[in-house]
Amino acid sequence: MLKQLCKKKVYQADFDKLKKRREQEMNELKLTNFDNKENLNKEINELKKVHRDEINHWNRGICEKICGQILQHFMRRFVFCTVSATTLGTLNLEK
Repeated sequence: MLKQLCKKKVYQADFDKLKKRREQEMNELKLTNFDNKENLNKEINELKKVHRDEINHWNRGICEKICGQILQHFMRRFVFCTVSATTLGTLNLEK
């Protein structure tokens, strides 16, 4: 699904920003001096969890936006078809 969303330039740019920020955070964390490797690994795992949550939140937001657009499209079609059918019903087609 993520690959499909990123095919659109708008979503790709947004996702690239998210990815770049994640990489910066991870690099900053790795440059931080920790007392021992265990603490560093713990912090890295916590940051990875935060990043997974951010991607899930991003996916959910994009999906809601796309679903809303699809729903609006079909509602416009439905209204058009209903109006067209009503108009046809009121026409006098007899000669």
